[in-house]
Amino acid sequence: MPTFPSADDPGLYNRPLPTPAEVGRYLGISPDAEQVESLKLHIDNSVQAVFAYTRGTGFYSPMNSLQVQPPLYRVIIGLAARAFNNPTSDESFSAGTLSKRPGLPEFTLADRLIMNTYRRQSA
Repeated sequence: MPTFPSADDPGLYNRPLPTPAEVGRYLGISPDAEQVESLKLHIDNSVQAVFAYTRGTGFYSPMNSLQVQPPLYRVIIGLAARAFNNPTSDESFSAGTLSKRPGLPEFTLADRLIMNTYRRQSA
């Protein structure tokens, strides 16, 4: 019978923080040097927001290298991608016949449902 590792093992499921290339792949682009710098800032802001929301739960820092559990990793990628696509937080914009409603760079309901499993809700 197979034995499964304990979910309490802090290094078991953790992943390093997303890279600009991974967020670019999520967006379907190959970022150039300028976009890489922008993506780094959006990733950093997303990590800080998720870390604050979960109060650090789901993050692990072995040897000064911050790692995160896979569900939070996906939240960070999604938030960074939305922020990269809409850095000014416009709800909608139009130019001539073109009209767009980009996703706002904020937590979605799905993001909050995922993060709430890591956040203590009551005393």
